[in-house]
Amino acid sequence: MAMVNIRNLVAAVVTAATVSGSVALSVFNWSPLALDNPSVSTVVEPEAVSRNLACSGSVIASVADSTTWTRIGKISQGIAGGHLSGQFTTDSDPDGAIVAYDSTPDAVAATESASLDNDVAAGYLAAECGDPVNSQWLVGGSTTTGRDAVLTLSNASGVDARVDLEFWGVDGPINAPAASGLVIAAGSSESYSLAGFAPNEVSPVVHVISNGAPVWATLQVSTVRGLVPGGLDRIVSIGEPATSVIIPIVRQPVESVIGPLRVDPDYSDTVTMLRLFTPGVVDGTATVTITPFDGSEPSAVTTPIVAGKVLDISIDELATGDFSISVDADVPVLASARFSAYSKTPDITDMAWAPAVVAHDGPAMGFVPVSDSTMVIANAGETAATVTVVSAGKSSTVTVAAHSSTVVAVARGALSVTSDVPVSYGVLVTTANGIATLRLPTEPLGARSVEVISH
Repeated sequence: MAMVNIRNLVAAVVTAATVSGSVALSVFNWSPLALDNPSVSTVVEPEAVSRNLACSGSVIASVADSTTWTRIGKISQGIAGGHLSGQFTTDSDPDGAIVAYDSTPDAVAATESASLDNDVAAGYLAAECGDPVNSQWLVGGSTTTGRDAVLTLSNASGVDARVDLEFWGVDGPINAPAASGLVIAAGSSESYSLAGFAPNEVSPVVHVISNGAPVWATLQVSTVRGLVPGGLDRIVSIGEPATSVIIPIVRQPVESVIGPLRVDPDYSDTVTMLRLFTPGVVDGTATVTITPFDGSEPSAVTTPIVAGKVLDISIDELATGDFSISVDADVPVLASARFSAYSKTPDITDMAWAPAVVAHDGPAMGFVPVSDSTMVIANAGETAATVTVVSAGKSSTVTVAAHSSTVVAVARGALSVTSDVPVSYGVLVTTANGIATLRLPTEPLGARSVEVISH
């Protein structure tokens, strides 16, 4: 059978059709009508996305060679709109949690929390469980003497993940050859000492890049001063760098309570501090605005940012109370704030790292682990926001004026919010053993309907 040249055949058909059309126009003297082409919009409802939240699991500490881990504190998990569907495989017993949604993917949230007071660690941590992603940043912690940081990578998918880690500090990029090509098996969780990659670094920033399956990354940080433990938190990944971010709530401790501790130089890291970082090679300038919630005037400072070098700014010269921190820069930045608390009964010094967030509208959801917690709605925009808050089943609506923040007391349990304009949320949790902050994660990509306009 002879082979037909498809390209020549198609060309012949097109040519014939063109000639035929020309003859028809000539014979019938026909010309096309000029018709308006109206835009037609269609709302497309996507299929339910497959969404699993990942929780890092127990509070752990290294044993002997810093590659073997032991559990020093039990984690409590609070889940709203979902259920425990599995645990991660680890070097020892299964740990952590994989949380699946019950009905819809945008209505699920989970938080893990722990309160410790033992010879190894003391303090309180609370962190949201999150959606695994392929790129995430961890801003906070230290690997200097007495400061421990444990990086946990969790893979909730059914295929392996290959992870590369990048590190920066006060002097710039940190070379860590062993940080490339880490394999996190499907359904497993691996933990690493940050000091093994970035030793004796006072201001680390970590970039986690996953090829293939996405992962969930957290950084457990703790402090021991001599033989006295005091300070515990779990730092969650934050979004990609942005030119405008806000830390919704930071609490300045009572000076008469925590001040006497700072006579000891080992307690210098209880000072309230802002960490800034811009990746890349382009230097920039950032304006940091501190807005107290007591109605007093905001204060602002402008600072240069050197690309690739982490900058810590002390912001301790403030009155006792709550405030927000906004950062506006001419280059994309990452930001996180550290603040401390001290409780005489029990005798515990604790810390919390509060990541900066980008404003968004629409729904967001979380789980509050402690009653009488404080949620802040920060509106940095030009338009007043109307926000519906549902806490523990009770609904209320609040109006947040432009360039202001509103404080809402929230109860233990599910917390959902919806705003008509972009705003930022933060939750401050206080306990006898310490403090922690939570974000309210937004719905996953693909959960919303999309309006498609054809022209």
